[in-house]
Amino acid sequence: LVALGMQPSEGIPSGMRDQLRRLVLTKRALGRSWDSSERSHALLVYTRLGAPDGIRLPTNVLSSKRCSAPVQAAAAIALSQLAPTLGDEPRAEAAKALRRARLTQGHTHGVGLCY
Repeated sequence: LVALGMQPSEGIPSGMRDQLRRLVLTKRALGRSWDSSERSHALLVYTRLGAPDGIRLPTNVLSSKRCSAPVQAAAAIALSQLAPTLGDEPRAEAAKALRRARLTQGHTHGVGLCY
């Protein structure tokens, strides 16, 4: 996943992005199960590659009761990474999602959205 995240986004086929998205949401993709740490990395890779659905996946993860704390923390980080590229409306939506999120103490709450 780390190596994949280091590739130029235009070199990554859409099918691979679909598998990353599936991996984040369902724990099973590419023929195997994935743990929370791997799913967290997959979410960050998905976002870094220029997610076609913008902020939808990280905001859905933040509101999901089925996603573990590490995956939700990765969603907060992903939104913070996207912040400089967001327009006013998506930025406000991301801020609302972060405010509603039930992140455990010690995880970031997306302070990067402020800058």
